[in-house]
Amino acid sequence: MEPSRRRRRLAVAAASSAVAQAVLLVCLNPSISSPSLASPLLLHLLSISSSSLLIPLKQVKRKRQLDDSTLAFNMSSSTFEWLTGLLEPLLDCPSLSTGTCLAISLSRLTTGEPYSSLSTRFGLPDSTVRLCVRRFCRVILTNYRFWLSFPSSPTDLNSISSHFESLTDNRIPNCCGALTCVRFKTGSGSIAAQIVADCSFRILHLAAGFRGERSDFDVLKNSSLYDDMNEGKLFSADKFLIGAGNYPLLPWLMVPFDQTKEKEEGFNAVHKTMQSPLGRVVSSLNNWGVLLNLEEETDNKMVLACVSTCAMLHNALLMREDLSALSEEEREIGGETGDGYERCDDDVASFEVEGKAVEMRNELAERVWVAKRVR
Repeated sequence: MEPSRRRRRLAVAAASSAVAQAVLLVCLNPSISSPSLASPLLLHLLSISSSSLLIPLKQVKRKRQLDDSTLAFNMSSSTFEWLTGLLEPLLDCPSLSTGTCLAISLSRLTTGEPYSSLSTRFGLPDSTVRLCVRRFCRVILTNYRFWLSFPSSPTDLNSISSHFESLTDNRIPNCCGALTCVRFKTGSGSIAAQIVADCSFRILHLAAGFRGERSDFDVLKNSSLYDDMNEGKLFSADKFLIGAGNYPLLPWLMVPFDQTKEKEEGFNAVHKTMQSPLGRVVSSLNNWGVLLNLEEETDNKMVLACVSTCAMLHNALLMREDLSALSEEEREIGGETGDGYERCDDDVASFEVEGKAVEMRNELAERVWVAKRVR
């Protein structure tokens, strides 16, 4: 790269970082939350961004202030700056810097704060605030799909299964993910989102946008995951996912036993342990306030964009080893649906289970039983 071009790029990055830091101060300081104070300050900060290049960033006393960004944006200050630089060429909001647009978007996603309140806080028209959030979601979903994808290489799959096996004290091998379906209230009812997560809390698969009244199994049957699994596209026949009792037993989906004796109870206990990371993933998604306040989104496409963007940001934070948004709580999997309604699927009860699925689960239960007796 030419020296002049390199200097220009470094200058842009430094300016963006300085503006992002200033925007963060505006968001975190309650004394400047009114438009009469926020607007002039933001305009002033934006106007001096070029001159701020002359000030070494290490001279800016911001460590404690930026550490508080976890409360404002569900991420550390370093992740906020990283994301600002990453989106600099892509996030185009009229008359606003990337840092400002990012701060507005993350404020909406993190807190679920109404657009009218964000408009007041940032001293901008409601339409501009909505545009920022919409463009941010579009950029993330268009350019960073690889943040959320089911692993395709045997090495990655083996790594996932080995972590699950370690979680069970080496009693259940070959598990490549845990499956569940959660629901979020919207202005027109609720939507269902199907999730597969690994033992490291990473979301491997997301299928959202189904009507909330549909059962978990119905959502599964109408997702691409169901077809891909039945056709053996994602992993070999000896591997599987785990799911709660609201799914049927399938050759690639191990669920708990309904009627249990001691051996089956042992399997069910280990199965529940394997679902615990998924419980934290679901709780972590609920840490994104927008998913608890989707009623304000009148466009169904924007509802889906919010759900998908939060899931992708969840993975991006884990990728950076930023645990700011990772919940310490575990939500029970297979219990409450999330929108106050219970769903029973007659298809699960009447589903004809394949013999090889029964055989695989029995073999796993035997492994757990033998390991318990040896110890």
